[in-house]
Amino acid sequence: MARPSAKETKVKGSITVPIMLNGRLYGTLGIAKSVSYEFTPKEEERLMEIGEAISRKIAS
Repeated sequence: MARPSAKETKVKGSITVPIMLNGRLYGTLGIAKSVSYEFTPKEEERLMEIGEAISRKIAS
């Protein structure tokens, strides 16, 4: 459920992916768009790769 202040941002398309490595969750990465948008499987895959790359930097 979105907080009232979050609704004021007018975000219409968004995705959140884990920042995770070897089963350990370090956080999440959120991408938001001001227009309605459905992320493609390729975009989702790439964002998951980016999340893993970030987790590798955090873990090192």
